[in-house]
Amino acid sequence: MANVANPIIIDQKYCDQKNPCSKQQKAVQMKNVLYKSISGTSASQAAIKFACSSTFPCEGIVLQDIDLKLQAGKEENMPRPKV
Repeated sequence: MANVANPIIIDQKYCDQKNPCSKQQKAVQMKNVLYKSISGTSASQAAIKFACSSTFPCEGIVLQDIDLKLQAGKEENMPRPKV
């Protein structure tokens, strides 16, 4: 990946409308997902985002051999996601 805005993202709360999605209760459950051997640069500070549903939470999300760095020439590692 090179200069990607959202390299790794799971967003069960995604909605393309402001209403009626503000109180969204439905989601597709994300389960047993493996992200493996991913490297490159991110255009955003938060290269990894997991926005999981409280009704149908993410389960079994595994990150293995991930090496993402902030583009802008900085050599800092991206923050780890909270799952």
